[in-house]
Amino acid sequence: MKRVALFMDYENFYTSLKERTGLNPYGTPPSLDFLQLVAFVERHFGRLEPADFIVAANFSHYNEQKGGLNKVATLLRLDSFKPGGRHHLVLKNYADMRLALEVGRHLTQNPADLYLIASGDGDFVAVAHAIEQSGRSVYFLVPDIHRTAAEIREQFACYEAPDIFQRDDGDPPDGDSGTDIPEEVDSAEVVCNWLGRLQREFSAGIPLDLLKVLLPPENAAAWVNKAYGEGRLDFWEAPNMPGVKCVSLRSARLRGQPVRQATRPELAKSGAILQALIQRSTGIGTSRKAWLQLIKETQGLPSKKAKKLYEDLTACGMLDAAYPDRLRVNMENLRDFIRRQKAA
Repeated sequence: MKRVALFMDYENFYTSLKERTGLNPYGTPPSLDFLQLVAFVERHFGRLEPADFIVAANFSHYNEQKGGLNKVATLLRLDSFKPGGRHHLVLKNYADMRLALEVGRHLTQNPADLYLIASGDGDFVAVAHAIEQSGRSVYFLVPDIHRTAAEIREQFACYEAPDIFQRDDGDPPDGDSGTDIPEEVDSAEVVCNWLGRLQREFSAGIPLDLLKVLLPPENAAAWVNKAYGEGRLDFWEAPNMPGVKCVSLRSARLRGQPVRQATRPELAKSGAILQALIQRSTGIGTSRKAWLQLIKETQGLPSKKAKKLYEDLTACGMLDAAYPDRLRVNMENLRDFIRRQKAA
């Protein structure tokens, strides 16, 4: 079983979940059943130990014993008030910064297989990217998908947390209301989620190469094969571009047959360019010269056009100055890159 680490911005999680489910849905005041939350995480993601469940909050506002929180988690008791003055002013983003520090400490000292960030705050996007850059998987466990920051929904897999408010008599609500988490989060599910997003974004046939660039390079082929083996994908050739292999969800079939949509030239072009670079960039040097040489070799381009493609990759953020030894692809910069290839 995978080992999971969960980092919770308590105030964001509590407030957003309460707003999603309705103010004081089961009486006054509402409290959360954290035993139920841990059971939910272990059912869907993997093993969660108290040392790996990190919660940051100013507990002068909250009762850390309610719902069993202090039994199942490691608490960061924050004094987030500004000193002095007549009013208790709270330091902005104090909990976010402390959680970011703890994530870094956890990754260095005892990394888990999978990281969950329990918050819908866009400030955690940078933290999530840092987790990815360490070679670990990261998802967001959000209290309200509709209030979750757009940049989180654009760039990461998000799963809506269950309603874990207690009733007045202390009994938790029945079932996992308010959530659409699959029975088990696995690689095939990740593949299908990304494919669904691509189809909604572009409303065209999706080249297989374009899907693969959003998956971990070392696992992309195996994950796609797993999804296909489970009967969740169809492969077919683009009707308007012979030789371009496309992919669709089997659940989208009509009358038992895949819907073979025409693809767009810029989608096929972008997927082919990025897939070729990703496959050949292992062990590449970090210099601009090394990347230009790789672009010329994989794309068969003269120096001037290779330079333009390098500039596109940099402008989109796929080539990051801080991590110049590999491409970093997400939905946002992929969309930008595709626009640039269409214009070219």
